[in-house]
Amino acid sequence: MKDFKLSADGDLVLGEQAVDADGYLLYYALYPGEEQSFITRTPSDYTKPMRDIKIVEDDEGDLQLIKSRLQTENPDWRLYPLVGADLTDLIGLPNTPETAYLAEQLVLRALTYDGAFKEKDLTINAVPVSAFTLFIDIKLRQGNQLIRYSGSINLELGVWNEYQLPNPYEEENHATT
Repeated sequence: MKDFKLSADGDLVLGEQAVDADGYLLYYALYPGEEQSFITRTPSDYTKPMRDIKIVEDDEGDLQLIKSRLQTENPDWRLYPLVGADLTDLIGLPNTPETAYLAEQLVLRALTYDGAFKEKDLTINAVPVSAFTLFIDIKLRQGNQLIRYSGSINLELGVWNEYQLPNPYEEENHATT
């Protein structure tokens, strides 16, 4: 999957500065009094680096899509009114196995919406870990690849904390080589 790269804050990320066939950095130039801009190799006060929006694909794109959908509340996207997980719907609920199950269903709905991922490729586990904290672990298996994304939501405040957990399948592969 290809998509625009987003920063942790959800902003578009710019890619590397463009270069010409000889490897020189390229700039857009618009000098005062001129009507058209042009491309140059020479930076000045009247030039801006020539860049495009960075693209993500494959595992990085899948991980970004998972994060985006977990952070989206419906109907944030007018064209895709059900794309978000609506995790803030959990705020104020008791931190019980029933609430954990509801969280799993919200995440599953968001990740399978519009065929983004197949249910058979996903493992979603939510577990109460403290009085107000619900831990959510998502594993996406595609072929031999495993993408893991985990975090916790505070059921009082709705704050999401992301975790970097080890991938158990990578550890198995290192142990056998």
